[in-house]
Amino acid sequence: MKNRICPRFTSFVLLTSCLCFSVSFLGAQPAGAELSRASESRGEDKETILNPSLAQFSTAFRQTFTTKSNLVILGAGTAATLIARPFDDDISRELKEDDFTEFEVELPNTLGSFFVVAGASLFTHVAGRVTRKARLANTGLYMFEAVMTTQLLTFLIKESVSRGRPDGSNNLSFPSGHTSATTAAAAVLLKRHGWKVGIPAYLLSAYVGVTRIKTLKHFASDVLAGATLGTIIGLNFVPSSGDARAFGVMPLIGREYAGIRAEVRF
Repeated sequence: MKNRICPRFTSFVLLTSCLCFSVSFLGAQPAGAELSRASESRGEDKETILNPSLAQFSTAFRQTFTTKSNLVILGAGTAATLIARPFDDDISRELKEDDFTEFEVELPNTLGSFFVVAGASLFTHVAGRVTRKARLANTGLYMFEAVMTTQLLTFLIKESVSRGRPDGSNNLSFPSGHTSATTAAAAVLLKRHGWKVGIPAYLLSAYVGVTRIKTLKHFASDVLAGATLGTIIGLNFVPSSGDARAFGVMPLIGREYAGIRAEVRF
């Protein structure tokens, strides 16, 4: 039991520390110049801390498989998965290792587990609220929403496909949940804070995915499918405009009028 707890604790501390440090210092400014110019042209103040929104969550969920950019990524990822499928056994034999230690297996497995990634995302959101750093808090919120959605869809696909794992342990191989979770978080970080934070996060996700192949928990096509799913969901849960949310409703009260202003941006 001790050997299983240590990697989980180490992974959680490592992941949350890296997330908070990276977002706070490397990702302090918006990733794209267009975002900055758009915000300045509208005279917007600094980003404000958001609350979880069921309406925003459901809207982002519905748009996941309908936006043009997501469909392009989905098509490319599906093609890569289908191309790799006939070579799954060959790739597994090539990457298989028999001399790894238990810690070397548990560390990447724990880094990519739902509880660690979702917990790190939630911790990031809470840390941003406590320190009053809106960009940190909102990044954590977007990651948490993306990871939750990714894992829900991953679970449904796993149960529907029922593909056996390379090691024969169960029939939940396709797609890789560890890869989809870490990739969803990486996609959020990339879109929110640019390559300085996003690329290291994607490298971590790749490390987790390759390790799952080496330890015979997944085939290569499982990992590619998980990476595709995580990417389109992670990118989709971050609003594309300079606004934190794509729509809003606010009261308007004046001396001669009273009403509600509804604003939607496409």
